[in-house]
Amino acid sequence: MFFIPVFFNPLPVQGQNNIILFDEPFRDGVLPEGWEASLLEFNATRESTNFLELNSELISPVIDLAGLVNVRLELEVANYSIGPSGIKGPLTIDFSDDGGVTWNAQSFNSPSPQTSEFESTGSVYINLSGDNVRMRITRPYSETRKSLRDLTLTATDGPYIHVGPDTLAGFTTGRKGEASASQSFPVSAINFPDEGQLTITGSESFEISLDDFTFSDTQAYSFTGGSFTGLDVYVRLKSGLAGGDRHEAVTLSYADAEVYSWVSGTVIPTLSGNGYTQDFSAFISLETLPPQWTTSSSTYAGDWGLKDEGLKGNAGLLGYQTVANRPAFTASVVLNNATGKAIENLNISYEGMVTRTYSTVHPEWTVSVNGTVAEVLRYSTGPGVDTWIQASLTGLSIGEGEDVTVTWSSPPISGSGARRQIGFTDVAIAPFDGDAIHQARLTGAEGFRMISVPAASNYRELLSTLWTQGMANAATESGDPNIWTWDPAPTGPEAGNWKALTDLDTPITPGTGFLAYIYEKDEKAGGSGSFPKIITVPGSEPGLPLSMAANPNPGGFTLFGNPTSSALAWDDLSRTGLDDVVYLWDPNAGLTGAWVSWSGGAGDLTGGLIRPFQAFFSMTAEGAENPSLEFTELAKGQGGRYFGKQSTQEPISIRLHLEGRELSSSAWLRFSTTGRSGHDPGDAYKLQPLNNHYARLATHTSTGTPLDINNLPYPKETLEIPLSATTTKPGGYTISIGDVPEFGEVILFDQFLNKKVILNEGMIYEFTIEGALRKNGALSTERGALRSEKVSGLESMATDPRFSLFIQGKDEEPAILPAKLKLTKNYPNPFNPITKIRYELPEAGVVRLAVYDLLGREVAVLASGSREAGIHQVSWDARAAASGMYIYRLEAYGRTLTGKMTLIK
Repeated sequence: MFFIPVFFNPLPVQGQNNIILFDEPFRDGVLPEGWEASLLEFNATRESTNFLELNSELISPVIDLAGLVNVRLELEVANYSIGPSGIKGPLTIDFSDDGGVTWNAQSFNSPSPQTSEFESTGSVYINLSGDNVRMRITRPYSETRKSLRDLTLTATDGPYIHVGPDTLAGFTTGRKGEASASQSFPVSAINFPDEGQLTITGSESFEISLDDFTFSDTQAYSFTGGSFTGLDVYVRLKSGLAGGDRHEAVTLSYADAEVYSWVSGTVIPTLSGNGYTQDFSAFISLETLPPQWTTSSSTYAGDWGLKDEGLKGNAGLLGYQTVANRPAFTASVVLNNATGKAIENLNISYEGMVTRTYSTVHPEWTVSVNGTVAEVLRYSTGPGVDTWIQASLTGLSIGEGEDVTVTWSSPPISGSGARRQIGFTDVAIAPFDGDAIHQARLTGAEGFRMISVPAASNYRELLSTLWTQGMANAATESGDPNIWTWDPAPTGPEAGNWKALTDLDTPITPGTGFLAYIYEKDEKAGGSGSFPKIITVPGSEPGLPLSMAANPNPGGFTLFGNPTSSALAWDDLSRTGLDDVVYLWDPNAGLTGAWVSWSGGAGDLTGGLIRPFQAFFSMTAEGAENPSLEFTELAKGQGGRYFGKQSTQEPISIRLHLEGRELSSSAWLRFSTTGRSGHDPGDAYKLQPLNNHYARLATHTSTGTPLDINNLPYPKETLEIPLSATTTKPGGYTISIGDVPEFGEVILFDQFLNKKVILNEGMIYEFTIEGALRKNGALSTERGALRSEKVSGLESMATDPRFSLFIQGKDEEPAILPAKLKLTKNYPNPFNPITKIRYELPEAGVVRLAVYDLLGREVAVLASGSREAGIHQVSWDARAAASGMYIYRLEAYGRTLTGKMTLIK
């Protein structure tokens, strides 16, 4: 609804008489007596009066307003038909005080409706008087016809207080959070028989004064009977307010009557000791950027957002899509140092966000403070995941009262190919004293977390904002403990190795880890009542390399922890006497939480990266002496290795996936020259989940041990592998497979149904699990009554696995690299809307893989640029394409290979 607001309206006073001057519905098809019309018609279906042409008009009879005050108009208007130009336009209302000789527009127009729905003006004050007044309604400057109905005009002949009609807006606080300049509005009263007192009350953000000197939340003005004029009420924004827009009510009251008069303004954000935050929850376009935020461009090339034009915001973020041959895009916030002293250190965090992850070009954010780039705050869309970025910047020199400018820049990217869309949200900027600050953002839902620290601390300091129980110095000492440490001496991942913490003041050493049950509600600890939650550790990271001793017993598990504030690549850590596998509990995996593992290129731990504040398990190898793990600079900040080649160092992996009843699990097969049919250092055990409900997919050794990653030799003959699918919820489930190996088919045999199926990529096998495992029983989330039977480790199977996998082998091991340039048939085909295309390169080279329609027009570029030798796979998301046949063409080494595919919607 379009409405030019009159913020200060006449105050209704108890005892006044309301007089109806006009009450015309314009719905019955008859022009009321005394009204004049030109180019109007009545519409029986819409029950309204329709303005047919640009010069259509409707004129009222003469209105006698002598002795009347507080005149108010209200009407409804809608579109009747849409003209070719699409100009919607309002109705215009003019008044004459000389019987219609001259006309003057009032300070408002009707709504400008965009549809055929009726919109109301609301009750609008008309500043008129006299005994010869007429009203004229016209339709100028609009290509759309208008429908009018339900017009009313009312007034009063009793006492009243009038405020305005000027609006009060545009208040802006200055630097360092001081109060804004004041603005005033006039107040007058007429026809009061007795003396009285007018009370003016400010709001949460606005204060008032009667002399523009003494401001407070409330002011009182006493007057004698009769009338008064010339009272000015001054309004200003208070000092010390947090940054943001304000739209609040100033209240004027007399006796039992009151009116709410709205004022609005903006508080320029400052950087105080409490810091500054911005979540972009109200961001839609450039018109709604928060105070002190600016951008380098008002155009947007992508489709991420809510409007047809302008910079986009969606799901509470500031978003952008880079395009070829465009300058860098920047978004900046300017904050004034209002801490009362120079800022030496700043803690900055934000969440980098990405969409269109099937695109081939990966923009990034470069973050700078007062023009200096902070590399530790860089975010890339390359991994295709949203990432929370946090870092402490030290050695700054920002004087008291000076500005702090933080800028996010997405540099231009040359070349062809679809670009991912990049955004950010949840910005937090805070000054701090002393050592660096390290923070972790806990997302997801209530449950277990494996936690480490990047600086020396203790449990009470680290978990101060979270609920703790069952130990000394916890939020409550009653109930079972919700913090456990791991005994590094026994063999195996057994339940009894978990030891409840007895005192929250116990120190935590970087490089070690612990298990915590994180509750959603933390009200008694002064923390958040919902996720995400922030935990903080001050201090300096330990120097690297850092060597940590491991469990000395073969088969023994050690709970390590990332001792840095950077991601660590497991494959680049220096291991002595340890298996190749890392295990960690991910509360956001498997839909309800799951163990994820990694072994040399296989596993659900993305890229084998161990995030900051993440604890993890490793197992001591057979025959190890003085086993240890060394954290190195080589592993710090690495982005994982490239596993596109088939070679003796980079194995072939197959991922099997189980899903159903809002549960999921996966199991991996890894074929390498280091693989063995029995246990070897590349095998990852299937550990017992830490939640009540779960699904569990596992392959098994010949002795029945369940595995998450089964490291096997390249099969030279058909290989049979037991596979179990168990769950705590009976019902329907599916098994699917990822990439299928080149050296043979994968056949799934369901022994329960005596059924064999060939597992192809994209194929789903549906089945039913009749019975279910007993619930874990390892935890209860009841406050003060945490029943801990100790979280378990390795789980044995009570029955034989239901499935077998048969993998056909070859007489020889696979070639180290593809023998020739190859473009395989897309799968699935026909498809809707996503299909995958695989190509093989015998040596590194420049490639281009594009999709064309049958007229030869390029539809999409799926790969462009240098690629390493090996097997590559890309996806085409054809949601924006029409049904039909398409050609995909691979260009490499001066050769061209093509294929055909069919999109069916």
